[in-house]
Amino acid sequence: MDVVRLLGRHRNSGLPVVHDGKLVEVVCETDLIRRERPGPQTPGHDGSGSPR
Repeated sequence: MDVVRLLGRHRNSGLPVVHDGKLVEVVCETDLIRRERPGPQTPGHDGSGSPR
């Protein structure tokens, strides 16, 4: 199931991303909006969702 559906279904603004049982990132609505609307990036981020 994709992130957008999970956010909507559970009415959350963010979801954890877990790899090998460890939290590696939290994806939020703002991350998805930035990905869909190219433009100036938030300082410290390259648009991939990962800090530089």
